Amino acid sequence: MTAPSPNAPTNTLSPDEAMLCRAMIDTQLRPNGVTNGALIGAIAAVRRGDFVAAGQLSAAYADRAVPLSGARALSPVLTTARLLQAAGARSIDAAVTHALFTPQALDMLRASGVGEVWSTDCINHPSNAVAMAPLLAQALRDISAGSAPGRPGLSG
Repeated sequence: MTAPSPNAPTNTLSPDEAMLCRAMIDTQLRPNGVTNGALIGAIAAVRRGDFVAAGQLSAAYADRAVPLSGARALSPVLTTARLLQAAGARSIDAAVTHALFTPQALDMLRASGVGEVWSTDCINHPSNAVAMAPLLAQALRDISAGSAPGRPGLSG
């Protein structure tokens, strides 16, 4: 039996999910060259089981895309990790237009290694960083003055 990965979660996952996470790190990531400790730690912090239906826990940790709903899928962790490592990611931040988050989403993003999360103030949320009213007011002034770029019939 191999020793558990030092970056594997210890208290945030159920025993079954922690075992699957350790196996994912030890059999998918490390043998395929994903060795950045911070990246492995961030991946281990994501409770992938929270994104799948009951009974699909093992699929959440398999090296394949897991269909969620509509056109969404839980991406294969090895592919994502390789891309981030190859890109030399030192930090991960997120900018979103509308903060349509579940109550726990911001905590989940931060626990998964996302540093900053910025959103517009169209939806009231702690991540609001961009005030839209001044931008919209200026756009409306430009439109009424006939100087909206990219609008047919208006100069710009």
